[in-house]
Amino acid sequence: MFFLIKKKKCFALFSGGLDSMLAVVFMQKLGYDVQPIFFSTPFFGPEKALESAQEIGVELFVHDVTNPHLKMLKNPKYGFGKHMNPCIDCHGLMFREASKLMQKHNVDFLISGEVLGQRPMSQRKDALNAVGKLSEIKDLLIRPLSQKLLADTLPIREGWVKKTEMLDIQGRNRQRQLLMAKEFGIKKFP
Repeated sequence: MFFLIKKKKCFALFSGGLDSMLAVVFMQKLGYDVQPIFFSTPFFGPEKALESAQEIGVELFVHDVTNPHLKMLKNPKYGFGKHMNPCIDCHGLMFREASKLMQKHNVDFLISGEVLGQRPMSQRKDALNAVGKLSEIKDLLIRPLSQKLLADTLPIREGWVKKTEMLDIQGRNRQRQLLMAKEFGIKKFP
């Protein structure tokens, strides 16, 4: 007898940039139920992310995190980046806020479009690990575009996500992402 195993549901932290768009479409093509979520702050509204979500044909869930974001800005644990942006702390905050919404939305794990080595402050291996620690749910994070290069987390260990299906993109060169965008029919992206 053949039983169809239902794929798990994930939140996708969605900035509206190319990498987050690709992570959503890639996981959808693998059969996952993906719910993109954008975290709105006084500094970043959802307009561009909404346009990007429309481009890939998904409904975007917008969640305001103004209060916890302003609190974090007063004293970011990992400091500020080049333009006074607390990249690591901000990513950790978004994952933590997403984790608070998981049960309500029947979500099993979280994904993001982060690419290992793409951004010098926030996407080094140690920075990705720090984001995981800050989020308080690091064992539920999958980064589909680079996951083959990263430590296994619960979704992989439990077989919810096959590591062999994940990608091994790293560095600042965006050629693979541009080829994926073309393959997925994504024409407009920031």
